[in-house]
Amino acid sequence: YQFVETKAPTGYELDSTPIKFTIEKGQTKAAAVVAENVKKKVEPVNKPADPTAGPNTKHTLANTATNIFNTLLAGAVLLITGTVLLLISRRKKSYE
Repeated sequence: YQFVETKAPTGYELDSTPIKFTIEKGQTKAAAVVAENVKKKVEPVNKPADPTAGPNTKHTLANTATNIFNTLLAGAVLLITGTVLLLISRRKKSYE
């Protein structure tokens, strides 16, 4: 018998070289076939020498999710602060 790779995993080269193996009559153990995957070589993309050079001449960064993150962070801080103040006020009332 022979093992032939027909589809390579994503990012790897296809190796269509047949790997031969035998199965004997009455064999109870599985046949071991070893195949090594080789990663595809990725050519580096040429970047401009000046990171601020390019089509965006205003020199602003791309808008990522920082606005949403900042809003969620502020909300979490307010929620925690309110919870702590509520617990402190209840604790003071229970001692009175």
